[in-house]
Amino acid sequence: MPANTSRLALTYPQNSDAPNGASQIQLLATQLDGLVNGFYSGTAANRSSVVPSPSTGQFYLATDTGECTMYNGTAWVDIAPAITLLSLQAKGDLLVASGANAVARMAAGADYKTLRSRAAATNGLEYAFLYTVLQKSANYTLNPFEEAWFTTGSSTLIPMLPAPGNAGLRYKIGKADSGTGGLTVTTPSGLLLGVGLGAGATTAAVSAQGAVIEIVDDGTNYRIAGNADSGWAALTLGSNWSNVGSPYMAAAAHRIGDRVYLGGLIQSSGTGGTTAATLPSSMWPTTQKALATCTGGQVGAAIIVTTAGNLNPVPTGPTVAIQLDGLSYPLGI
Repeated sequence: MPANTSRLALTYPQNSDAPNGASQIQLLATQLDGLVNGFYSGTAANRSSVVPSPSTGQFYLATDTGECTMYNGTAWVDIAPAITLLSLQAKGDLLVASGANAVARMAAGADYKTLRSRAAATNGLEYAFLYTVLQKSANYTLNPFEEAWFTTGSSTLIPMLPAPGNAGLRYKIGKADSGTGGLTVTTPSGLLLGVGLGAGATTAAVSAQGAVIEIVDDGTNYRIAGNADSGWAALTLGSNWSNVGSPYMAAAAHRIGDRVYLGGLIQSSGTGGTTAATLPSSMWPTTQKALATCTGGQVGAAIIVTTAGNLNPVPTGPTVAIQLDGLSYPLGI
């Protein structure tokens, strides 16, 4: 009596069965015909002629387009996109989703560009430099990963940040010229957080040529990132104080991250005021500092840096010259 296989229940004869090869082969062929789906191939245009009467579960590979379809009992439906590895033409090419159930080739980007997501890009992705560098001479609202350098002249310009809420987005803002004007970086919501900025700050000043700050969105507020460089900013000298002049630099301060560096040689005339100079507000320390220095006569002296940004020399008096070169202090301690 014939038996059946355990998985597909295909019938096969046993040794005790009467020989009947033709009948048994016909039975096996009939069973297989109902179990095995056909897989056909040809050009996309010839599918209907290659498979004129398709059955449910049959497959067709279009050799010219790479499209693979299956007959579902009513119509042919895609089971693989019309794209193959042959679509990859060069080193670095990518296959990306260009839409619903659609795949496209994306060519490798130029040297040093990085791949990033961008909804407005053709395939939702684009290759771009980490920062797009711009030159501006008027108020401007920055886009993520833009580095905007402003020429201010004598004006105060406003680099405006978009509202925070996208953690990790970065912006760079710098002052390109030596004009007397400056920049007031402004956020429309949230706060600007960083050493030297007051509590609740929504603006940050950039005043010196070459000064640049990098700002990071933390999802709620903006933070001054890394070692933001202010460039050298001239100090406002106090009553009866002046710069010694050439060959010495004029009194100035330079902030890098959370540390401020001083430079210059200044002198008093007449009685000399208690405050020799005043720092920009972004360089005021959170606690008072005492910095060791010397006078022009190589006599030991000190500079007291107050939390209001005043530089108060000790001692002071007529015709005292005070060295600022080489002095520095931390902002946040």
